[in-house]
Amino acid sequence: MVGLNKQTSFNPYPQEMLPEGFKYPQSYLDLSKDTSTINWDSEFMFPWWFEDCQEELT
Repeated sequence: MVGLNKQTSFNPYPQEMLPEGFKYPQSYLDLSKDTSTINWDSEFMFPWWFEDCQEELT
């Protein structure tokens, strides 16, 4: 697949956009800062990875 880059981080949606009382699990917040803990196999590239709240969808 050409044009896909592995995300190294992403921005979760801010608290004001989430339902009242919602809290991200700490492991998700940690992952948002560094995705290197995900086992990456270039043969099975996922084009979606994580939606970043600060990027426009294309």
